[in-house]
Amino acid sequence: MKMKKLCVALICAMAMGAAFADESETGTKKWTNVVGVSLSVPFTHFDTDAFGTVNQTALGVTGSYLGYARNGITVKGTFSLGGAFTGDVPLGSDTDFKGGMYADMSLGAGYSFVRTEKWLVSATALFALSISRYTQESETVTDAVLGEAERVYSAALFNLAFGADITAAYRVGKSMSVCAGVQFRWIPGGVAFRNVMNGTDDYARIDVNTSDICDSFQIAPSLGLVWSL
Repeated sequence: MKMKKLCVALICAMAMGAAFADESETGTKKWTNVVGVSLSVPFTHFDTDAFGTVNQTALGVTGSYLGYARNGITVKGTFSLGGAFTGDVPLGSDTDFKGGMYADMSLGAGYSFVRTEKWLVSATALFALSISRYTQESETVTDAVLGEAERVYSAALFNLAFGADITAAYRVGKSMSVCAGVQFRWIPGGVAFRNVMNGTDDYARIDVNTSDICDSFQIAPSLGLVWSL
């Protein structure tokens, strides 16, 4: 009986040792988490009913999560906040180049086809939502209902997109890597909002007009740092 117990214990120890050796030799885990922060510069070409062609450049700070399995299956998510810039969105009589707010999120899944000690290269399909908003400084006007009022023009472009993300990271420390990536997006549609608000200290009236964003596209390169957890 003691011999049987000893054999069972030895077999278990050998199995655990083999599993540990396999883990050490491959240098991989069942699942690896990678978080990062980067600067992204999305270039977007909108075709809109309200404004015609709108070419927009944005600059955003992007937080990202990428996770991949031992077999390479990969998921990725990003969230960006920053500024948007264009000369193609008129607000009232203001047709000059202007800046606004930009926000974006994307989710995707795909494959990491390079997973070495130094390099990680991944490609994922993605789904994304973006919004950019522009606001004109207020001006004093005479409103037929409110009398003397402050008028503010604003516009927003909201869209969904499908596309692909390619990301490459090169390890420069124990867990830190330099990363670069690019997203290619097709924008099947969205909504453009044109708003006019007339307000006083006591009342406000907002007029909102909506129109379609038609078939458009975006290219968004990025550069930053990631950390493996």
